[in-house]
Amino acid sequence: MTKKLSLSVKKLLLNKIKDKYKKAKKKDKAFIIDDVVELTNYKRKYAIHQLNNIKETTSKKKREGNNKKYTEEIKEALVKVWYASNRICSKRLAGFLPEMVQIMHDKNHLNLEDKNKKLLATISVSSIDRLLKTERALKKRRGKSSTNSVSLLQHKIAVKTFNSEEEKLPGKFEVDLVAHCGTTTDGSFLNTLVMTDFYSQWTEFFPLITKNANEVIATLKEAQTTIPFSILGIDTDNGSEFINNALYDFCQKQDIEFTRSRPYKKNDQAHVEEKNGSIIRKVTGYNRFEGFAAEQSLYNLYEKLRLYINYFQPSLKLKSRTRNGGKVTKIYDEAKTPYRRLLNSNISEKIKNNLGMEYDSLDPVNLLSQVQELQKEFMKHAWEKEKKIQENYDKKIQEIKNDCKEIKEVIAEENIQLLKDEAVNLKNINDDNPKKSLKSIKDNFKNIKLESYKFTRKPRKKSSRKNDGLIKNDIFKDVWNEDVVRELNNNNGISATEILNKLICKYPKKFHVNHIRTFQRRVAQWREQKRSEIRRGN
Repeated sequence: MTKKLSLSVKKLLLNKIKDKYKKAKKKDKAFIIDDVVELTNYKRKYAIHQLNNIKETTSKKKREGNNKKYTEEIKEALVKVWYASNRICSKRLAGFLPEMVQIMHDKNHLNLEDKNKKLLATISVSSIDRLLKTERALKKRRGKSSTNSVSLLQHKIAVKTFNSEEEKLPGKFEVDLVAHCGTTTDGSFLNTLVMTDFYSQWTEFFPLITKNANEVIATLKEAQTTIPFSILGIDTDNGSEFINNALYDFCQKQDIEFTRSRPYKKNDQAHVEEKNGSIIRKVTGYNRFEGFAAEQSLYNLYEKLRLYINYFQPSLKLKSRTRNGGKVTKIYDEAKTPYRRLLNSNISEKIKNNLGMEYDSLDPVNLLSQVQELQKEFMKHAWEKEKKIQENYDKKIQEIKNDCKEIKEVIAEENIQLLKDEAVNLKNINDDNPKKSLKSIKDNFKNIKLESYKFTRKPRKKSSRKNDGLIKNDIFKDVWNEDVVRELNNNNGISATEILNKLICKYPKKFHVNHIRTFQRRVAQWREQKRSEIRRGN
């Protein structure tokens, strides 16, 4: 039984035999066909057909690239526009390309011929994905949640879900907080209050030094002067910084509609949650930030970022959604910037003219470079990884240990002198009453004490009663103005732990590491009072 030949071998065999087959006589052709059938296992008629019609195998020609529609010049221009648009997705970029190309051409950031400029402005979404494939690098990371739910006032505040009727006027904002806490939510850290208009997607960002109702209300007052149109309503989550009497009364007085989302249903605030990831986390990252210096740096960054996002970052809005069995089909509108959506709304012509004047004065490329410079400046205030934090903590602890060691050496020398005195007294003790002399020695040793220092953190105890911040028997009263306030004024970024360590070294018998929680509350109250004084002054 013959071994089966592969298809390529069969074709080579037929190519070699075909010339001989065509020149042979009819009688000889019959013998050639018999041999081919025996070797290839073809049927006789198929073998005859192959011998009469066989073509020489040729290598496939490579596709010539001379007829490319989008040249390297167009690709380079597209990459520039993409980076100037902060690397947004292709669906958002495609609808915004004509406007962005024209702006960059007017500002002398692009120099294209009319033909190439027209091609770039009309490029499709799939072509953008193909041309930008080598430039893209996606990074995904998640942050921690610092929302604490409360039941206070929830029965008075209406619930708004993602299925609610779409707003037809600008002014209804979704509001949320983003925590810049790093890997732990302990202690005090910066937060960002994000406000996104449901109709136009106009977004504002405000830094908060702490997370409480007073900070939120003060920020909303600032937002009323910053946002170019009126705030008609706010929709928040169920955190205690939002659901409280102070904010509820503020909204009632200002005639602002106050609604809330359902607990644990982030889709009810889909618009602002999307901005948290695509804007805030993309710009500030996931590091920890604390103190007034970091807050001021973040404020400067947001002043430029809000202009870039609202004037030069297009977004898509869902027009309709249909379900067919298990398949859901979504249709989106054309990608537009918040500025363009406001121009198409029914706001006053005065507001539109003011927005147009501000838009004409902006350069997206220069604005993005300013945002990047301010971003680098802000990152200087970030807490590094836990390793560096631990190193700083260990360094402070080692300084305390060294100071304590010196104190112990001084006390030990005094103890040695006491022992020598006791040894002298032993020589004068009568042998008649040795127990009495031994008891006196033990009593003397009881009076010798070494200061003990604990270097572990005091465990936090959860109390059922609300902490009103009042302190009984204030032990920091004598050193507050002279030592503590002076340190706080000289160094805004210093922590309460560092100040307490200095007090322990200076007054070892008066202060202890276990006083840290009380001291932190006192420092937090002072800083909050100082901040309110600065605001009233401004």
